[in-house]
Amino acid sequence: MSTRHALWASVPAVVAVFAISGCEQKVNAENLAQVKTGMTIDEVQKILGKGSELADPNNSVAAGMVGSIPGAGQRKQQVDRRVFQWKEDRREITVTFENGKVVDKGSFGF
Repeated sequence: MSTRHALWASVPAVVAVFAISGCEQKVNAENLAQVKTGMTIDEVQKILGKGSELADPNNSVAAGMVGSIPGAGQRKQQVDRRVFQWKEDRREITVTFENGKVVDKGSFGF
């Protein structure tokens, strides 16, 4: 067998090694259980990898505005709410952060 044929014959094995090592599934019940209230985004991403940030229609960036409700003269504390999602196959993990800390988490497809 020529050197050229030997190189081409080894390509499937090399591809398989990279595919197996890069396919570690992170969206699973075990990793979801590791996500705890109060964790930072960085701590969660160390467990689940980089997630996708979703638009949160309930983000209360304008919470400092005065409304027409009792106690409206008092200024509310602003809350920065961010929602991230991780997907693999049909499994999903969604984590909600307020002011950079986990306040809620959920899953689908487990």
